[in-house]
Amino acid sequence: MIEALLDLDVHDLARLAGWAYLVIFGVAAGDAVFPVLPGETAVILGGVLAAQGNLNILAVVAVGAIGAAVGDSISYQLGRTANREGRPPTEHDGRFGKALAWGHRLLESRGSSVIVTARFIPGGRTAVTFGAGYTGYSRMRFTGSAILAGAVWGLYAGAIGYIGGTVFEEHWWAGLLLGLAIALSVTGIIELVRKFRGNRHNEPVQTGVD
Repeated sequence: MIEALLDLDVHDLARLAGWAYLVIFGVAAGDAVFPVLPGETAVILGGVLAAQGNLNILAVVAVGAIGAAVGDSISYQLGRTANREGRPPTEHDGRFGKALAWGHRLLESRGSSVIVTARFIPGGRTAVTFGAGYTGYSRMRFTGSAILAGAVWGLYAGAIGYIGGTVFEEHWWAGLLLGLAIALSVTGIIELVRKFRGNRHNEPVQTGVD
């Protein structure tokens, strides 16, 4: 089955281009609530196909960015709905409580900028967006930051996919692998910087969202 997938001609995939943008949008939105969904991978693959002339790169970036912002807003609203009584994050134990406390602490110390940077931390997007809603963070400030975060993330993921598709013009899967390798490297660097900064400030690095 894997060999059959790798043998697919990129033009076979392009026949589904009309649906591709909808899929990218849906997966980018959905992984804010269900982190197992490969939102970043979907946008990277869209960038690969765009580099090979089968999708429009501006459209890929746009639907990825809009989907991400919509997903963040859904996660935020779920957080608000889950805490109508205004309970503090410290009332929860386990990984859920740690994730809420971590997101709340970052929002208090760094403000809206963390909504952008959390997108590049494994599990951070859900913890921060849900936590923002749960703790009553300003909806207006959140919405503006979510739009900016979606735009930055969509451009980033689309660009590295485009790079991968340009390097490997004949093999879409090789372009995807290169894009994923770049994304993994960037995430690793961000994680190292985050944990280094946490150690310098004597903050726990085990946030429960890694």
